[in-house]
Amino acid sequence: MRRVNNKVFYNLVFFLYMCITVVILIEVSFRLFVDLFPQPTKSIIKEAKRISYSNLRVYGQGLAGGVAILLPNDDKVDFMVLGDSFPGGTYVKKENRFPEVIAKLSNTVVANLSVGSKGPPIYNRMLEVGVRYKPSIVLYCFFANDFIYEGELGANEYKEVLKRNLSINNTYKNLPNDREYFLDELKTTDKLNNFRRKITNHFVSFQIFKLLKQPSQNVTHVPYVFKDNYFAFSVKEYWDSIISWKNENVKSSLAINVKLIDQAKNFALQNGMQMIVILIPSKEMVYGNIIQDEVVRKKIWTSYHHKTYKKFNVKLDELGIPWIDITEPLISYAKQGYKLYFSIDGHFNELGHQFSAEIIYKYLKENNYFKPEFNS
Repeated sequence: MRRVNNKVFYNLVFFLYMCITVVILIEVSFRLFVDLFPQPTKSIIKEAKRISYSNLRVYGQGLAGGVAILLPNDDKVDFMVLGDSFPGGTYVKKENRFPEVIAKLSNTVVANLSVGSKGPPIYNRMLEVGVRYKPSIVLYCFFANDFIYEGELGANEYKEVLKRNLSINNTYKNLPNDREYFLDELKTTDKLNNFRRKITNHFVSFQIFKLLKQPSQNVTHVPYVFKDNYFAFSVKEYWDSIISWKNENVKSSLAINVKLIDQAKNFALQNGMQMIVILIPSKEMVYGNIIQDEVVRKKIWTSYHHKTYKKFNVKLDELGIPWIDITEPLISYAKQGYKLYFSIDGHFNELGHQFSAEIIYKYLKENNYFKPEFNS
């Protein structure tokens, strides 16, 4: 019996040894021989190597973690940012997110309350929560996939949200599902998950898993090299279902979102805050119309996506809500050959965040949103 047990033990040790050896060999090949891989594998590996600690600000259960953020300390801030994973900074470090870059440019303090994978109903909830920081400015960031509501709450639940008035009484009060959006403090399970991330983030292979687990990776892509930059663009049909002005669901969703934003604006004004809407374009909106290959361009781009943004801007004007659409300025940078988004993923890279911050900061400075001492 002892011999059998010893054999099982040695076989188990040998198996673990082989597993560790294989993992090490894979890691070494990813790090040393990345340029030998063909596209898009090369771009996937390179991007996975650069995102080591970018997800440590979110908490939750499961292998890849959740989307809840840890709220900042209850201190006075100058401006607050609401939005999804774009201002939240998917795959870039905290200091490279455009809200933090704006804070650096303006010598101000920011509370970034962006929660990835969420939409306007949650932005409004985070606006209530953010009153505790007493900001004078609110940047309400609106990305392309916020135009349609099915992916967020569903039509009926979305309409139910409209019935709930925002209230300063909810600033410190936990509402149902709040733990999905933010944490006031970390519990033991959150700390353990955070520790696990710190360990697994040293493995490129695990980072690749997280990169490919992004929802956008389940969409059909069109590979293209633009001025020596490799891109995997989502097909036009994907964005047609979300932002095309030809889509009747987009039109009805726009009306609901405008009501939510108007609700947020009124609440902000009641509590001494000025709100500005920031419109953030998709990668395809920025690069689609400047691609020379007509076959590729027709697969990923249509002017009806831009038309939805323009209709949205008109509605904001009618409600007297200031807005900044950073689409055209980013297209100008793209025409110069700058790579503003990740190759495989649809989010801004560091340069996209930097240019977005400069565009927004310039607008805020020229319109005197910051105090005089911040503009020097």
